[in-house]
Amino acid sequence: MTRLLRFESSVLPHLDAAYNLARWITRNDHDAEDAVQEAFMRALRYFDRMKGSDARPWLLGIVRNTCYTWLEKNRPSDLVALDDAEAQVAEIEAAGAASGYGATPEVILLQSANRKLVNTLDPSCEQWEEFDATSEARAMLGGAGNVDHFRTDGYEGFSLRLYEPETDVWRIWWSSTARPGRLDPPVEGRFSEPGRARFECDDVLDGVPIRMRFDWSDITADSARWEQSFSFDGGATYKPNWVMELTRVAR
Repeated sequence: MTRLLRFESSVLPHLDAAYNLARWITRNDHDAEDAVQEAFMRALRYFDRMKGSDARPWLLGIVRNTCYTWLEKNRPSDLVALDDAEAQVAEIEAAGAASGYGATPEVILLQSANRKLVNTLDPSCEQWEEFDATSEARAMLGGAGNVDHFRTDGYEGFSLRLYEPETDVWRIWWSSTARPGRLDPPVEGRFSEPGRARFECDDVLDGVPIRMRFDWSDITADSARWEQSFSFDGGATYKPNWVMELTRVAR
């Protein structure tokens, strides 16, 4: 594979994340496009210096530095030095909010239409139940995490989500009244493309070993779809058992 093809296959998939980071820093669509174009030229020039196989954090570092340089040259009056925490928030937004549904400083209220298998641990179960629920999501740690409180009749749960920028990985822990006192092991994953994300882990529930998967899709500023699936054969096949259609509540 030629150098150019290796660059295209490694770096171009992260174009959306690069643009969202540039847009966050410059606060302007046109300026973000200029900065991203310059950043990709730099990335191509120094591609041979990239260490490791994950181009995303390397590229976002170039984009961030390019944006600061561009602002200093073109809009020095608007240049505000971001500290490390603010810069990290920008990268979080690029990684998880390319769709506009990522970390924000506000409390977000959500309604969800749920469809769930009556027995999620029975591979042969085909009986579904439907119910409505509400959730309250709140960002924390400067945008590097958030908590989500889920409520419906006779059931309550919460999730804790934390972002690790060095590896571009989100981890999600879950606990509910279904298993009091238990904090599930975290599913891990990332936003692979705008509006989509996947998280997985191994777990044992009520003595049943499973491979758990969360899939987020159709993410917009006001809605999203979440699907939970279990694998009972080590990840060879998956059976969906819970689907949420979430809608943001206007405040």
